[in-house]
Amino acid sequence: MLFSLLVKMKNNILNIVVAGIRWEEKWLLINRRKGDYQNKWALVGGKLEKNEELKEAILREIFEETGLKVKWEGIKGTLNERLIEVDKENNVWHFIIIVCQVSIEEGKSF
Repeated sequence: MLFSLLVKMKNNILNIVVAGIRWEEKWLLINRRKGDYQNKWALVGGKLEKNEELKEAILREIFEETGLKVKWEGIKGTLNERLIEVDKENNVWHFIIIVCQVSIEEGKSF
């Protein structure tokens, strides 16, 4: 039954970049203001834009969401999450989440 339901659903793959930003003994999280995750705490990040490199995406997202300019250090890992939403369009959201490592320049804080 579940398999036949999934076959009929539209699969949407979203590539997401996130980063844990640490300064001294503190971690920077954001509080989502809109969407399904409104009022939830999250790592800074968002969707990759078309033809965008991972490094460009996470640096852009961090600057857009926090105003911080950070240094790219690499990829820490990946996560795979499927969110099934039965709506009028029968969507299955498949998130590929790339966890990036960045650092704040010395002398800067948040």
